[in-house]
Amino acid sequence: GKRRGAKILGADEFLRQLATDAARAPRSKRSVAKREHGPLTDKQVDAWLRYFGIDPTESLIMMKHPPIEHPASALNFDHPPHAPMDAFARWYEAAHEATSVPNPNAMSLATIDPDGKPSVRVVLCRGFDARGVVFYTNRDSRKGEALRAHPRACVNFHWDQLDRQVRIEGSVAHTTEAESDAYWNSRPRENRVNACASQQSRPIGTRAALEAAVQEFETRFAGQDIPRPSHWGGFRIAPERIEFWQGHKHRLHDRLIYVRQDDGSYVTTRLCP
Repeated sequence: GKRRGAKILGADEFLRQLATDAARAPRSKRSVAKREHGPLTDKQVDAWLRYFGIDPTESLIMMKHPPIEHPASALNFDHPPHAPMDAFARWYEAAHEATSVPNPNAMSLATIDPDGKPSVRVVLCRGFDARGVVFYTNRDSRKGEALRAHPRACVNFHWDQLDRQVRIEGSVAHTTEAESDAYWNSRPRENRVNACASQQSRPIGTRAALEAAVQEFETRFAGQDIPRPSHWGGFRIAPERIEFWQGHKHRLHDRLIYVRQDDGSYVTTRLCP
């Protein structure tokens, strides 16, 4: 933590003191600033970085953990493939195979509430193909009500370790009853009980009340299969606009957008970062 009563140095004084410290002891660059000088202003941090030849606009985190290179899934931004979901599949598989991200299928889902206010949350992608990206939820939840009022959405996948993002925008429709049933039946029994017991997005007084509701459904379905509630099912987001983003040093990123045409084909455009 920060030392109590540590003196805030001016940038020039800080650099002089830092040079003295660096010459006196072979400490790490970070520890010199952290241990010797206590709390630093943004200007002092920039001065510290520049002293060691580091561009302050570059992320320290990215310098410590450089992105994973995965040439097998690289996208040619100047000559992209015709099918965007095929390119997405390669990036999606790379995120599963090459990174240690616990949920590489996590995506931020943005919707518009019935009153016109935006809302975003993280959900899990449970499948995709040329028709779109699928997730499952309680359709009476806040996001379900939003999609009922405004059946359009945007999802964003962010794979930080690969320095990649994909944004998919489009109209939203329910998955088929058969698709929803199949996914529901693949879930652990505990998940199905909890989905029945939880009135998602509705107020509840205490944790104990929530657990009591779970126990009630557990007792009701003891020794029985748990049917899928009619209000629980899947949504599919049609890929009308798909943007691929690949990070590069000094903010000179690659961006490519696909826009679906009336005949089902896509037009691609390279975008400035």
